[in-house]
Amino acid sequence: MLRRVFTRALTTLNSPTADLYFADSCADWLRRGLVTRYAPTVFASATVRLVIRHDGRAGRASLRPRHVYLIDDAIDLDGADAALSRYWRFKLDNVERAAAARFLPGAAAAVVSSPALEGMIRARASGLDVRVLNPYWKTEFSSLSHHRADGPFRVAFLGSQVHGPDFAPLATMLRGFLDDWPEAELIVGGGHGGQVGHARARDLGAMGWRDWRAALPALQPHVALYPLAETPFNAARSLNKLIEHAVAGAAGLYARAWPGAALAVEAGAGLALGPDPAEWRAALDRLAANPLETREMAKAGAALAARLNDAEAQRRLWAELLEIDDGAQGVFGSD
Repeated sequence: MLRRVFTRALTTLNSPTADLYFADSCADWLRRGLVTRYAPTVFASATVRLVIRHDGRAGRASLRPRHVYLIDDAIDLDGADAALSRYWRFKLDNVERAAAARFLPGAAAAVVSSPALEGMIRARASGLDVRVLNPYWKTEFSSLSHHRADGPFRVAFLGSQVHGPDFAPLATMLRGFLDDWPEAELIVGGGHGGQVGHARARDLGAMGWRDWRAALPALQPHVALYPLAETPFNAARSLNKLIEHAVAGAAGLYARAWPGAALAVEAGAGLALGPDPAEWRAALDRLAANPLETREMAKAGAALAARLNDAEAQRRLWAELLEIDDGAQGVFGSD
């Protein structure tokens, strides 16, 4: 009973993980009744139940003979949550870790969002069928029309509430950057804009997932920042930011400790930086002074994201794991 109370209190009525890893790519299955959604993070076919992170608000009607579990956070890695706030550590303990303890034993398969999480789950459940899956955004990528010679140079931090400790080390540097570049603007997600405290720092506040996804294309940043503290939790993060930055139309500056940074550099789609704020300042100065390079980097980012943003790969995996015989494979729609 206490577990259910915590889950309801600490989770929302819409789930980015559920949308990005299942509901958007398989929306037509939901419309056609091949899959039923019983809760924000619980779905079921005729024979298999899918639990994404936790089973909050799902009733007994969702139970099936078999179940599959999806997790996209590092719940086990030693010291994984060291850079998280007290609230998020509490949520990990009382929602995600508690759910994994219930659903991994006896699962027909587990689906994870990064190779690091694959190793984590295999260490916990030897012999379990574990698959790695990238997220899928149904939102169109930016046309990059905002990358032009005139107008402000917009830098964005597209993090959520959980990313406050990751963003904090850059706050002083960003204030100095705005002072030195009068044509620059800063957009800050997750309610962290107050850390910068500058007239040209726009604080978007804390936004729910659906509102955030709707607002993102209109932000039109030229450069997006993805700083991460060097912890196992962050090293296990998915490649989602590569796709999200393409939706926004931004070149990416990424923490070198994150595996996605190497992919971005290899594709010419971003820069990989260490924890020293001076490195981030130098990268911002370089891109602010070279709008053509910034646009080409954003263009390469869109090409990389297009390769990762694969709805059909998701559908093939879920058709197998949820035992769905779909006569309309290759046809998908929005919810």
